[in-house]
Amino acid sequence: MANICITSICNRGCSYCFAQGNINKPDYMSLNLFQRSLSFIKRSNIDKVRLLGGEPTLHPQFGEILRLSRETGKSILLFTNGLIHEKELNLLLQIPTDKINVLINITQLPTEENEVFTRQRRTIEHLGKRISLGINIFRPEIHLDFIFDIFQGIEINKSLRVGLALPRLGSENVWLHPRQYPFVGMRIARLAEMAAKQGVHLSFDCGFVPCMFSKEALSLLRSTKADLGWRCNPILDIDTAGNIIHCFPLEGLFSVRLDEEIDAKTLRTQFIKKTRLFSKVGIYTDCSECDLKHIGECPGGCLAVRAKRFQNYQDLELKNNDS
Repeated sequence: MANICITSICNRGCSYCFAQGNINKPDYMSLNLFQRSLSFIKRSNIDKVRLLGGEPTLHPQFGEILRLSRETGKSILLFTNGLIHEKELNLLLQIPTDKINVLINITQLPTEENEVFTRQRRTIEHLGKRISLGINIFRPEIHLDFIFDIFQGIEINKSLRVGLALPRLGSENVWLHPRQYPFVGMRIARLAEMAAKQGVHLSFDCGFVPCMFSKEALSLLRSTKADLGWRCNPILDIDTAGNIIHCFPLEGLFSVRLDEEIDAKTLRTQFIKKTRLFSKVGIYTDCSECDLKHIGECPGGCLAVRAKRFQNYQDLELKNNDS
């Protein structure tokens, strides 16, 4: 997979967001760079055009971006906060439901009023089957039950993507420390139980580890056929300036310029080599003794969290590249 970040502008202020902080980069990706990004997607045989930001619908040429994306013949995956203006909402309504998936992150921030949720629900009602839902867990005491109210009475995909708030190296954002994972694991297990009762399929983003769940919770998750996916691998994010990064959490370490020949397979090989030092450890000190890490079933958690264990992670990364 690969994501195309078409704008760094957003109309929310999520403290946990790891796509923030692009103050020295263009606010919007140019159409020329977007077309070059699409060429990268094509020659890499990636099956979807994945658009994100910031808030991607705020791009002033969003309609043209949708048109160019559809011309590839690939389906579109749009990551959005759901606060979409009327013009852009109508553009999305023109795309058949089997050609686009609009994933709305509906995490509610403590400082926000009900107006945000009302606007998000309006978007969900308009786009219907084009919609999937996602939620990011950025504090251990976060309430998750409210999300199931959205599935009632609205024809949307019965799926829920669950993500953890991860650190972004080189900048400050709110993120979950591994010591909070077991408490969060209990909440996720309860979420999975509720999801199963309502026929909602759970899928997990990167960074999760098996040891954050009790044996009973893991058994429950597996019984619900949730997509657990203990993984941490190069996502490949293309930013508004034409840099390709391993993923936003690792942006502070290294990037590669998008050119006319490079492809995703080559880049992933490069990024895996660059992160090999951090790959040897896990998010906990006792990960080195874990059987699941030894057999490769668990990679050891998010690479950015692992890098945070090193006080001078940038010096270590450079030493890693020189060896």
